[in-house]
Amino acid sequence: MNVIGRLRNEFKVFFVGPEGQLQLPGNVGSSRTIVPVCRRILQHSEPLLYATLTDWDEKGTLKRGKNQPAKVLDLATALQPVGQWEGAWAVSQLHYDQLLKEEARTRCRLHKGDPACGLAILARDLDSPFLCRNFALLSSAGDVYWEHKDPTLGVGGFGPTLLEQFESNAHQQKWRGRVRTAMQQYAKGTPLHLEAFVAAGWFESHAKHIYEVAEVKGKYGKPFAEVLLDAVENSAAVNSTATGTQFEAASGLLLASTPGFEVDSARKTADEQIDLVVRYVPDKLSDLGLEPGFGLLESKSSKKPVGVSELRDFGSKCLFHRVRFGILVARAGVTKGLVRFAEPRNAELVRRRFQVDGLTLLVLDISHLRGKSQELRGLQDDLRADYRRLVFGEVA
Repeated sequence: MNVIGRLRNEFKVFFVGPEGQLQLPGNVGSSRTIVPVCRRILQHSEPLLYATLTDWDEKGTLKRGKNQPAKVLDLATALQPVGQWEGAWAVSQLHYDQLLKEEARTRCRLHKGDPACGLAILARDLDSPFLCRNFALLSSAGDVYWEHKDPTLGVGGFGPTLLEQFESNAHQQKWRGRVRTAMQQYAKGTPLHLEAFVAAGWFESHAKHIYEVAEVKGKYGKPFAEVLLDAVENSAAVNSTATGTQFEAASGLLLASTPGFEVDSARKTADEQIDLVVRYVPDKLSDLGLEPGFGLLESKSSKKPVGVSELRDFGSKCLFHRVRFGILVARAGVTKGLVRFAEPRNAELVRRRFQVDGLTLLVLDISHLRGKSQELRGLQDDLRADYRRLVFGEVA
């Protein structure tokens, strides 16, 4: 049996019983291997489970009790009550991933709003409101993306219903109108990354730099955050507006898919540029130790190490806007867990000095962003590690 067949069978054995009926894995032993199996499939360039998941979801070929069809979302929501939260999330992400890879393979648009809605529903069931909001926005954009095939989606599917707990219907319709207008610049049927239209909403004049990489291209249907990071690292420009915007968008998308964080928008005044305003509220999936409230996210796309003066300027900006925390994402590398500042000791002293003023400054680099798009907790592990390093020092 080839690699594709083996991976397909490794996944199906979790859910298909000896007679073809639905069975659900437990929470011990071999049943706990569903996450690594899903990750291996996510890393594969081909949509090897697309046909299987489509048959289950649309043709009802997988049956549960009383001969009722079992959809992919049913599998995920059944895993969560037995403790397999990451397994449930991996299965839902796999559903979204396989449609994206099939789009890349065929160059044809598919209804990705449906699996995005499944992720939003699962996030709601996991009691992570901002995570639910992020994927409900993706689902709402997916409605607009597919309304040329299904006109009933013009008024919205279940995604906008989930969004009613966060914003008014009038605000939603205005946002959907902007998404609809933006999508009109592409031919109908052209596969697009839905995340591009969420991220572009955070910017105004700079949104064009997001749209220019929105088409699904290449053999490998990568998550859009990875597409943006590739564009940043492959750019020959030095400190260009396009590179900076794309790096900010990648950072924002990854933070928006981290439980507890909501990304608002980029703001600017006459004499400064604020990258992204964010809000943090702990939930069942996230309790980093940060104080709840607003913060700023700033991304540095330069290849040069971030200097202490830049860190100090960012901290001063955060104090001026009276936020509780700031997250600086630098393109430069990391050495021994610390961003490679020109003066690393001074950089840590600056961060500790701002702590006296009640401001927490966290720092990540581009390596922390890679591979986190499909993880349940997004950037949480890296943010938690940097917070504890800052507050308590290095691990002995």
